[in-house]
Amino acid sequence: MCIKKERLKYEVDPLSGTGSGQKTNMRPESVEKSVEKSVEKIIRAMKENPKITVKELTSLVGLSRRGVEKNIKILQEKGLLRRVGPDKGGHWEVIEK
Repeated sequence: MCIKKERLKYEVDPLSGTGSGQKTNMRPESVEKSVEKSVEKIIRAMKENPKITVKELTSLVGLSRRGVEKNIKILQEKGLLRRVGPDKGGHWEVIEK
């Protein structure tokens, strides 16, 4: 009996270059594409509705709350996104470069 071992790779966030620590059987190219699509969805949603909440983004993008927050943090660190005002009552500002 021959048992093949499935090769697992660690997920890598292409924006930050850091790994999530979770194993995945997805190829790095497909992980990168899915992250890019998620980031694009987040930016597009924030342009359409600057007052959108993280909860609304989770259902729109299909990520967990933590996943959305992580992507937002990366976008803020890259200078592509800024929060104006408080958590409640504020809004998102997408910075075009």
